[in-house]
Amino acid sequence: MPRNGLLTAGYLTKDSSTQAYALGPTILRLARVAEAGLDFHRLAIPWIDELFKKTGETIYLVTRNGESWLCLESRMRAGMGIRFLVRPGEKAPIYAGCPGKVLLAFLGDPAIDDLLNKIQLVKLTRRTVADRRQLLKQLADIRARGYHYSQGEYVSGAWGLGAPILNGQGTAEAAIVISGVLQGRKPPIAKLARQVLEATQNISRKLGYIPLAKPRVVKREGMNLRGSNFGQSQKANDRNG
Repeated sequence: MPRNGLLTAGYLTKDSSTQAYALGPTILRLARVAEAGLDFHRLAIPWIDELFKKTGETIYLVTRNGESWLCLESRMRAGMGIRFLVRPGEKAPIYAGCPGKVLLAFLGDPAIDDLLNKIQLVKLTRRTVADRRQLLKQLADIRARGYHYSQGEYVSGAWGLGAPILNGQGTAEAAIVISGVLQGRKPPIAKLARQVLEATQNISRKLGYIPLAKPRVVKREGMNLRGSNFGQSQKANDRNG
């Protein structure tokens, strides 16, 4: 690819005064992805492709990167219609929105407390939870449910539904998230939850996770869906014991 093409794509940057070239933001984002890549990434790709085919929504794989969540893989609709975009290498605060909360909920008590002690909770939208006590309660609800649906917590007008990929200790290695743009009605939450849980449960089992019981998602649509034992591992040591 010619240098101009590399500059346009973000692989290189050019200093206007010295005319020197340096690595651009695209290379740096891809380096983050390569550094964080583990077995779960390889296992998740077929499921991400399948979810994208089934839903037509934006599907992405995230993992924890310090005090943020980091996108490792994504699938998005082509075209100019209304859509929610998340690209590999993108990062966001771990406490705000669906991706980070799913990861945070399944880190275990010591890691959660240590992380929250380092973070200043700031409202990014009017829906962002910036109160520590309220956030901890929400994380406990996510663990009990096994997945999380949110809307407008990180980006106004967007929704997300995700579930964790758990290792043999019952802690989150990553999460798969389905996201879209709110257009009138809420998305079919129960249906999407079943689909994303099927994917994350399969990957988690291959990573050595042993659930207490088969997860169940109730049919009623809404924010307070219950019934999943996903995350309640025989090996896990979190707030649910």
